[in-house]
Amino acid sequence: DALKAAWLLGISTGPYEGKEYALTTQRVTIGRSQQNDISLFREEYLPDNVGALVFQNDAWHWQGAPVVINGVATTQA
Repeated sequence: DALKAAWLLGISTGPYEGKEYALTTQRVTIGRSQQNDISLFREEYLPDNVGALVFQNDAWHWQGAPVVINGVATTQA
């Protein structure tokens, strides 16, 4: 049930602002390549595969290149 209710919402300004992504599997890949579950092809600075959101122990976790979460750069959160 948690997977059905999980969404990723784009909040920064730009082409992805307000866009919602349903997280429907336990591993959701993210990057510039269209091979990813969430393709951010307009972000030229991103690698083809930047990382993944993984559902473990009843929570979503980031695994991949550093991202800023609550003002802190991290590779796993």
